[in-house]
Amino acid sequence: GPVHGAVAELIAAINRSRNAYAYQRIIAIDVPSGLSDSWEIGNPLIAADLTLAIEPVKICLYKPQTRMKAGRIIPVTGIFPEALLTQVAHHKLVSFSSLASDVNARDALSVRADAYKHKRGVVQIFAGSPGTSGAAMLAGRGAQAGGAGLVQVVTEQLLAEQFMAQAGGILVTCQAWLNEQKEQGTRSVLTPDAIVMGPGLAWNSAHEEQLQQAIQHQMQQHCGLVFDADAIVPAAVHTYTGPTVFTPHPVEFERLINALSQGTHESDLPSGDDLRRMIATNPVPLLQMAARKTNAVILLKGHVMYSAAPDGSYSVIDGMESVLAMGGSGDLLAGLIGALMARMRRNKTTIDPVLCAQWAATILLEAGHRLAHTKGFQDPLTLAEIMGTVAGELWLPRW
Repeated sequence: GPVHGAVAELIAAINRSRNAYAYQRIIAIDVPSGLSDSWEIGNPLIAADLTLAIEPVKICLYKPQTRMKAGRIIPVTGIFPEALLTQVAHHKLVSFSSLASDVNARDALSVRADAYKHKRGVVQIFAGSPGTSGAAMLAGRGAQAGGAGLVQVVTEQLLAEQFMAQAGGILVTCQAWLNEQKEQGTRSVLTPDAIVMGPGLAWNSAHEEQLQQAIQHQMQQHCGLVFDADAIVPAAVHTYTGPTVFTPHPVEFERLINALSQGTHESDLPSGDDLRRMIATNPVPLLQMAARKTNAVILLKGHVMYSAAPDGSYSVIDGMESVLAMGGSGDLLAGLIGALMARMRRNKTTIDPVLCAQWAATILLEAGHRLAHTKGFQDPLTLAEIMGTVAGELWLPRW
């Protein structure tokens, strides 16, 4: 339980001393003192600069509200037998390096030297509204950075006309034109391998129709679906039959939980301040419940990312890259997930939404680290370029 009495006083004294003297460094062994799985906001806790985390690394280090208190986390290996670690592991820590060194994880998205554009997958993105037109472009750039062969952005007619001049290789259209082409049965209508909905959308009845069409397309073609921003809550009331990923940030996740709690028999679901506190301190049970109800992967964004699957498994991705704290990074992520799902489908491999979400999150973080170390603060379009470089290093064939 929470520390108290003399130990709590000692923690407070150490924290005061650390704040008063810039040269002092606090090193925590295993976890910072005061931290546990049951830690709650307001409980005494050491603020460490470095944590030597004895494996298995404790999940409480990555609580959104405590991650900063652990400082730099360095796993200490070789203490316990590997067989024992396997038995007690209930979560998975995922990083760019761990995925890059996994041959199976890389092969699922391999690109052949004789590939053509359709072979690399088609991504269709419903995005953008007046005032948020940049989100549509960034989602498209994210899909391009992920190696999609064809990217189509469907947006409002006025935005489409403005977007076309700077679209580059992105196919830009509006819903009215798309409907007309479908009615005529023209060959210019693309069959998407993945559909992304939400970046920059102001949800309305027209988007509800698009959602129903996307769900129907998934049932028929087994395509991937990605829901972001304002599409998250409307999409959360459905249960999906194919690979699906939701990408909420904490506020959107709160709305998602509230939407799922309507008419539910699960009386223990928190609300209001209790819900926000749980998201900040222990989001895993909520993520598992949301993943189970929607039959989808829930990727919770933030300085620490959590990915939960319908079967209850979950993984943690340590973020801690402040250069990504800018409008547009989430749009890039949504497009990137769509691209990876589309490519995986075209490889004639069953889409693994968990792996696609993990790859996308870690590629975004790796690109963020490179951006911070080389250029500093930049437009998110620069981040998209670096994402493309990272993905290319992983999957473009080398001769």
